[in-house]
Amino acid sequence: MTDVANGTTLLAGLAGPLAGACALQARGPAESTDFTSHHPEGENHVTQMSNASGFAEINSARLYYEVAGQGPPFVMIHAGVADSRQWNEELRHFSEQFRVLRYDMRGYGKSEPVAGDFNHDRSRAGCPNPAKFEEVEAAYSRGDNDRVAELKTQIWFDGEGRSPDQVDLDMRKLAYDMNRLVLMHEAKRLGNRLPNTLSPAA
Repeated sequence: MTDVANGTTLLAGLAGPLAGACALQARGPAESTDFTSHHPEGENHVTQMSNASGFAEINSARLYYEVAGQGPPFVMIHAGVADSRQWNEELRHFSEQFRVLRYDMRGYGKSEPVAGDFNHDRSRAGCPNPAKFEEVEAAYSRGDNDRVAELKTQIWFDGEGRSPDQVDLDMRKLAYDMNRLVLMHEAKRLGNRLPNTLSPAA
């Protein structure tokens, strides 16, 4: 799910923030950012890394980003049922060798939805368990976002043939919470999502 190719095009939009983050790094640890500020609760998040975070103005949206480490650029693009917190552990690991950028796509995490056309240009994996997706659609049509988030957690986190007690419960809760936040953003009905194209993901 880390997409270095798509990340290269995204870096064109985030070049300013990335350069600014490099400047912060050059000034030393006094400019360090506590990444628990990513979300108000500060749960399940990377802490005390000597780097930067902020918002980048891209296609009329303000995309939240975090940058960590030094070296070649490495961009982490989260799944459609999560936000950038998906990469908590990976950020720690890869920032030892790379300049890692992770961000919340438009309508995810701290990147609020806004009016206007947009798309998320990413490849699609095959759909597992069609019957489960029918349950998702039924819950979505009822406006039962709690049930939608739970079903999607079963599909994408638990996986086929596994029950919730067979996975890490803290990580499962994070997966559920991230998707529930996506659904809250979707309910605002802002923006007109376009068919996927070769334009950068935002």
